[in-house]
Amino acid sequence: MTHVLSQPPEVVTPEIVNEYYHVIKGAEAPVDAHLFEIAASRFGINWLGLWAMSIVETGWFTSAILKEKRNLFGLGAVDRDPGEAASFLSLEEAAKAGAQHLAVYAGSPFVKDLAETSFVLPRTYQLLRWGWFGIVQTFVELGGKDKDGKIKWASNSDHGRQVENLISQVTQYALKAQPPPKPVELPKESLWIVILQGLKGIVPVVGKIFPPLALYSAAIYAVIDILIRIFGALLFILFLATIYSLNNWAI
Repeated sequence: MTHVLSQPPEVVTPEIVNEYYHVIKGAEAPVDAHLFEIAASRFGINWLGLWAMSIVETGWFTSAILKEKRNLFGLGAVDRDPGEAASFLSLEEAAKAGAQHLAVYAGSPFVKDLAETSFVLPRTYQLLRWGWFGIVQTFVELGGKDKDGKIKWASNSDHGRQVENLISQVTQYALKAQPPPKPVELPKESLWIVILQGLKGIVPVVGKIFPPLALYSAAIYAVIDILIRIFGALLFILFLATIYSLNNWAI
């Protein structure tokens, strides 16, 4: 279950969420997922869950109250009179109102001490003062009633589970959309390092046959390293001398 006061995995981005919408509906999302990320960040709530709640409430951004009133969450609408849903001046204002409302339900410290004038909807402030603060912890709990008979976000007891399922589906999509990790390329070792490593592997074996050798293994490694470098330098000098001789012979 997803806690309201949490954050989605890093692989879940607004771009991925918009892409998921396009895959499911075959069209560009009419409401950008960035809107929910910005609104949720102000109040410490899970922005993916906020997006999923809006999807469930508006039927994938197709409801009448969204088109007519820019209402993303059915705020103000009740079962007996859905037409009383609140109207908003913009989708940004609607997203902020939804985030504040959810923050009260989840007990976010970012809204606990806000003044009444800080809330988009007066009803949200009333819920804060009337004891709705912190009545849910997870998105699954948003549907139905609490132990005191208070209707939570929606009267439909399956509402929260629909939101939770959508959160899970988007997260799984985001994880599958990640490219496989690139194989780590090991640095190419020089010839004398390869030889040195090979000789280092021989010393312990010889040390078992001749124990005193094991006591001086570090010194032996150093001597082998020096000898290999000297040998490499001599080969390089020999190579230069050969090139020089060939040039003189050609003249």
